[in-house]
Amino acid sequence: RCVPGRVSDEGRSARCATVPSHDITVWLLQYSYSETTMSGGMRIAVANGRADLAAGAFGDWHSFYTSPQLLGRPAGEWLDFPDLATSDGHLYLAANVFDANRSFTDSVVWRMPLAQVAAGGLATVESVSRGTIGGNSYRFAQNAAGTMYFAAHMSGSSLRAYRWPDSGNVSWSTIAVPSWTAVGMVALAPNGVNWGSRYDGRITGGYYKGGSSPEYGFLWSSAPISGRPRCFVRAVRISATSHALRATEDIWSSSIDALYPAAAANARGDIGVCFAIGSNVDHPTTAYLCVDSCRPLFSGQTFLNFTGNASPSVSGSWGDYFSMQRHAYLPNTFVATGMTLRGGGLSVNSEPHFVHFGREADQVADPVLTVQSAGVSAVPITLDVADINVARNGTTSFTRTFAAGQTYTVTAPGSRAVGGLSYVFSHWSWRSSPTGSLVAQQRGVLSFTANIGSTSDTVVANYELLAGLVVRSTNPSSGVQITVSPLDYFGNGNSTTPFTRSYFAGVVSLTAPATVGANPFRQWIVGGAPQPLGQRTVSVSLAQPGIAYIAQAVYANRVVGTFTAFGSSCSGSAGTPAHAGIGTPDVGTSVTYSLQGAAPFAAGQFYIGASNSSYLGLPLPLALDSIGVTGCSLYVSGDISVPFSTGTLGDASFNLQLPNSPALIATHLYTQALFLDVASGRPTPLTLTHGLDTQIGGLQ
Repeated sequence: RCVPGRVSDEGRSARCATVPSHDITVWLLQYSYSETTMSGGMRIAVANGRADLAAGAFGDWHSFYTSPQLLGRPAGEWLDFPDLATSDGHLYLAANVFDANRSFTDSVVWRMPLAQVAAGGLATVESVSRGTIGGNSYRFAQNAAGTMYFAAHMSGSSLRAYRWPDSGNVSWSTIAVPSWTAVGMVALAPNGVNWGSRYDGRITGGYYKGGSSPEYGFLWSSAPISGRPRCFVRAVRISATSHALRATEDIWSSSIDALYPAAAANARGDIGVCFAIGSNVDHPTTAYLCVDSCRPLFSGQTFLNFTGNASPSVSGSWGDYFSMQRHAYLPNTFVATGMTLRGGGLSVNSEPHFVHFGREADQVADPVLTVQSAGVSAVPITLDVADINVARNGTTSFTRTFAAGQTYTVTAPGSRAVGGLSYVFSHWSWRSSPTGSLVAQQRGVLSFTANIGSTSDTVVANYELLAGLVVRSTNPSSGVQITVSPLDYFGNGNSTTPFTRSYFAGVVSLTAPATVGANPFRQWIVGGAPQPLGQRTVSVSLAQPGIAYIAQAVYANRVVGTFTAFGSSCSGSAGTPAHAGIGTPDVGTSVTYSLQGAAPFAAGQFYIGASNSSYLGLPLPLALDSIGVTGCSLYVSGDISVPFSTGTLGDASFNLQLPNSPALIATHLYTQALFLDVASGRPTPLTLTHGLDTQIGGLQ
């Protein structure tokens, strides 16, 4: 978690804030003064959403570096005593400025638009300084709205309260407060060390609360004064309407010292406060309280604290590094930082605290995430975040405890081998409340992300044995769209061959299309067993997990029967004759071969041959001029001849029944007609047509 704080006036320090309106977390890191660079600035790192917060080594954060020179200060100066807060529209920062000799030179306040800070671009910087507004060691009111409020002491009886609207300039009111003093700041620990010696009375806490009577206020500590025998916390409450002092209230005790206060208001307008306490018999620690409708005053409060068992022994340093914030996800409660010492007085024995508190009615127990598995046990599960006990991954079943609002991702392995059997991950089931029902998540997705909210969650990694279904096709071997029902456990269904699906035991229905291109469906073959011809829907029983079942959609390969003319007819006495085929030349069908444009009442023959390239050892086509059939050629082998006699129109035909033999599919036969043509004028009175190539079609 981001723990706001400050280590020392000269050392590094960190403060942070969550900004729900822009879903960002802003973290301020103060750098020590460098003799080499002659500078010491502050880096503002920004995380967008919980994903950036979860990224290791700030991998997805972006940042801005603010040096004194960016704020118009000369080289050799450095920044200290940082503060950070947000309004509706801006990120505000404040710091004191020191030179290389550690001498105070100025105090500055600057702001950047939150939209630019969130976007990660170069942010616009506006600033004001002590030279124009007076005061020093400014402290902001946390959870401001459209106006940022901050304050500084002008004297031991005067405070200047500033206001800087998101759209506007800085103005202020000087407010008289009852006298207090920073002289004699003595808070002795049981070992006699003055753990208050470092504190100088500067303001360390501020808050803003809205509602029907809005107010802002600031807190600091005073050394003992009349009526206040120990160091005490002073709070001033100022009207956000008139900017007049409403009240001055003290948190004090006759036996306990109180120093270093921090404050913030929750969404209801209650004010949370934390501060350091201790006495000559009580080791210094941090106390926490709430100003609300039950206890409406800062004074007379009861508080919660955690007891330490040691006091500082090396020096009297305690610190101004406590903080108070409104809880980002439970906005009627508070989170605060504090510390004790345990096991000795050295700083290495400091015990930092991150404290979540509020009214009992607003508090919720830290929700518990229960991670289980079904189908198999002892499954190793990966968690992307550690819980509040720094526990993370585990083996089912196990639990993890988170702060409310924590987002987590659980990831399961894809398979588990148990007793020689392979179980595959099916899906996550999630129950977001102790009494709710488990809800199945998307199948086959190994990682599941949820926000634990304020109640406990249960997630279950489900595993089961699967049966595989391999779907293939022939003629063609791929690209056949198959309808699949139901979806498999990955949520996959229809697809094109070849593909696989994975199921738990059951029956799967497969439907193939009637045709693919020119190829008609023939039958399914399931597990090597042919199914009925033409039955396009088949049921596949997946009875045994761990087995791969194969289903193949078989398509006939259709060869299209065609007639194609080649060569050319020679001219006869009645013109140029033509030879054609009629019908579809598929196996098992009858086709007609015709002649048109021949001499009337002429005798002739249709030649049917197996070749159009040779005949009786002679190459085809063969010119017949040498035997007196001038201008004509023979195009086909005359293996078979069918005689005919033309009619008055010079036409003739014959029918040919093609055998129903698959062996004939895709083979060719060739035909040509020749007839006696006395009036043709040729020495040998014959006329021949062109050739006709018949490709025999059918289903292979």
